[in-house]
Amino acid sequence: MQLSDYIGREIAIRCPVISDLPARVKLLNVEAGGIWIEYPPFLHFPIKVIGQKTVPKSPVLFVPFHELRYVYEPND
Repeated sequence: MQLSDYIGREIAIRCPVISDLPARVKLLNVEAGGIWIEYPPFLHFPIKVIGQKTVPKSPVLFVPFHELRYVYEPND
């Protein structure tokens, strides 16, 4: 089983840059250096930091593998 098998599904990750607790994210893509994810609480980032009132598209994050502590998804 490979991480790329979970593209398009929700997985749990532990990444201190995102949250101190495990976070449920949608895995969008896997690259050699990390993963692309959609993380709903990140939708508030542009509003708070940039001052942008709305986000035209759902923002995605690239998380390098060295930032991930673990990735969890139950295997059926």
